[in-house]
Amino acid sequence: MANLVFTFIAIWKVDDWGRRPLYLIGTIGATISLFVTGFLFYLGLTSSIFLIISVTLFLACFAFSIGPLKFVVASEIFPTNIRGKALGVSIMVMWVADTIMGQVTPILLKQAGTPATFWVFAFFCLVAFFVVYRLLPETKGKSLEEIESFWDEKK
Repeated sequence: MANLVFTFIAIWKVDDWGRRPLYLIGTIGATISLFVTGFLFYLGLTSSIFLIISVTLFLACFAFSIGPLKFVVASEIFPTNIRGKALGVSIMVMWVADTIMGQVTPILLKQAGTPATFWVFAFFCLVAFFVVYRLLPETKGKSLEEIESFWDEKK
């Protein structure tokens, strides 16, 4: 239910709040919630209400930012002359990465344990936060041509 509700919030607010702020809030929220989830598992608090809250917070952060916005941003940031192919490749890479994560998760759980697995995920969300912070321009309210000129200026 949290996934559904917060995905609708993303759809509703993406043009008001902007892609970049939602991405930054979502990735830092996901980082914190995954770290806390790992910590709660480390402490053995697997029946705690705090674990439910932490996992729900992650779902909310994912659903209003990382989940839907990756498709929105991917459809906007590529230059017109390569947009179709680049969008196809980027979405394929997203699905391949999701598949890899699905395959690696049980291995991490078995080899490193539950707390470490969540901390690894938290680390990569933190990396995503810094990548978005440093590289992703705000595209809210900009035409595709304006976004393309931003990349031309960066060359």
